Formats: sequence, C-alpha cells, structure tokens
Amino acid sequence: MKSGRVMVTGGCGFIGAHLVELLAKNNLEAISIDHRKRAVKTADTIRDVVGDVRDRSLMSEIFSTGTFDCIFDLAAVSTIGLQSLEYRRNIEQTRAMIEYCLTHDVPKYIYYSTQSVFRKPGCVPSSDVDYAPIDAYGKAKVKSEELIRSLLPRNKFLILRPTYIWGPGHTGFRNGLLYRLLKGHLIISNDPNIKRYYGYVETIAAQTLALSRLSFVDLPRKVYYISDDAISLGDFCGYLVLALGRGKAWSASPSLIRLLGTIGTLNSKLGLPAPINSIQARDLTTNFPVPIEPTLSLTECVTDLTLAAAKTVGWAIRTDERFRSALDSHTTPRLGGPDR
Repeated sequence: MKSGRVMVTGGCGFIGAHLVELLAKNNLEAISIDHRKRAVKTADTIRDVVGDVRDRSLMSEIFSTGTFDCIFDLAAVSTIGLQSLEYRRNIEQTRAMIEYCLTHDVPKYIYYSTQSVFRKPGCVPSSDVDYAPIDAYGKAKVKSEELIRSLLPRNKFLILRPTYIWGPGHTGFRNGLLYRLLKGHLIISNDPNIKRYYGYVETIAAQTLALSRLSFVDLPRKVYYISDDAISLGDFCGYLVLALGRGKAWSASPSLIRLLGTIGTLNSKLGLPAPINSIQARDLTTNFPVPIEPTLSLTECVTDLTLAAAKTVGWAIRTDERFRSALDSHTTPRLGGPDR
C-alpha cells in the first residue's frame, strides 16, 4: 500500500478490533472510527477516533490528515431482529462512505455486508446480485450493496459477506453455544450432511487483509464470502469440547429438532421457557451453502481449529466468572440450540 494508511469503521467491534490489530502488525497506520473507545491500545500505529461516520465535519477533518490506501467499512447496526427503521442508519452510513470515497478519490473501498442478503435452503446465489434476504437486516445490507454498485467505479470496491464469525471477543458465542456446550445443554442435528460455515475471527481478518492487497481491477468478481470451509456442527463442537476438557452436545433427528423449535416459539409467546425456537431449529436442520472456494483459493487463509478453540476457551475463562464457575460445576443437562 502506497501511503501505509488505512481507515477502519467499526474498528472497536468484534471483527473490526481484530482487523485493526492485524493491520498494525503489518506496519500499517490504522485510523479506527467507532462510537466506542478501544479497551486497550496495543500499537502506536493505531489511532482511535470516537464518532459517527455520518458526521461530515468530523470525517472532513480526518481526511484532511492525509490520504488513505483503503477503507474497511465494518460499522453497522448488526443486532438481528430489529425493525426496518432501526437499520436505516446502516444505509445512511453507506451513502456517507461512498461520498467520502468519491470526494477524496480513495483507491480501495471494502464493504462488510452479510450472508443474510441471500438465504435459500440448499442454494448458492447465481450471481453477485442474486438476492434473497430473510429479514430487515439483510434487506438493509442489500440496499447498501446496490448503492455501492451504482455509485462507485467497479475497480474501486469489494463487497465481503461474512458468515457465522466466532472467536475471542464474541460474547454472544461465549454465552450461547460455548456455554451451553460446556453445561451439556446443547442440541444438534444427527445428520452429518448438514453443514455450517463458521469463520474464526483471526482468519476472517487475515482473509480481509489478503483480499485488500489484490488488484481490484483483475479480480473476476466483486463479492467474496469470508469464512472457513463448511463443517458439521458435531465436528465443530468436537474441537471446542477438546479445548474445554468437558462438555457435550446432544444429537437428535432434524424432525425432532424442528418440532422442539415450534414448541419453543409457542412457549416464548406465552412467556414460558424456550431453550430452542423455530429459527434456531431451521438453522440447525437446513443447509445454507455459500460459495467460499474463491476466497479460500485467493487468500490461502485457513484456521487451525484446535488452536482457535483453545484461544477462544482461554479468553472465555479469563473474561467471565460464570464460565469459570461452570467449568467446576456439574448440573443436570437442559437441552437447547446454539445461539450462533
């Protein structure tokens, strides 16, 4: 990269924080813009700016400090299940970032979208613009992708679609799948042909950096999924159990899991306990493949799952008292599905 300066929006978020650390390790000056402060600054080449990317005055001041070789745009409202209006901010942020890229002639813009822009059982998108979102979050991301395509030159942008990302720093993963697995409360499908796409966060950051170093002019496509290769949930949990030293996932038939999901959703509406709902049951019993091969081929970034599981479990033990206590407790299993 020519100037050695890059910008990361959402640089204090789960993926963003790991990406900023990786950029700094690669001797790049990373300007991180987020509405939060970084807990610990680990390198002198990281500059944190607290603010909103829609603030034109703030962003003008940042761009006045020098040129950027690449912008990694990760900032987003990513909570699932909100109403459409609550995701409007994501579209507004995309409009603002496009404006800055055009005004300041940024050579490379990488936008973080989501796999949720296309969710059809057993199908992969037929093209980069084949969309099938299943919720308001996915629909907002589709709108952002369309804006980028319509307003930015083709040779200046890439769109990345992360899958299920996990690893140190993801409290939802720690408190959901990992904790339930530790307690013996997790239920999974007994069908080995049902796969999921989990992406370890350090690998996702490495894939992102590797793609940013390629010539956008020469790349055959503008959309790349970022993830590790497909794996059965049983095999994935096996690595985590090994790292935990205990834990268990209970397997059941897809039909039974779907029935439990339906009952769980009804229970939730009645204010009753619901260890698994119909959405979780659908994800547990359905293949949603993604075209990950182009990314793996171009970046050659893959995960050592034994090491990744050990790092994640170590982080969970260090950061959560409930998790530490659970390692020494023995309770009667109560089944449920993974949150992620």
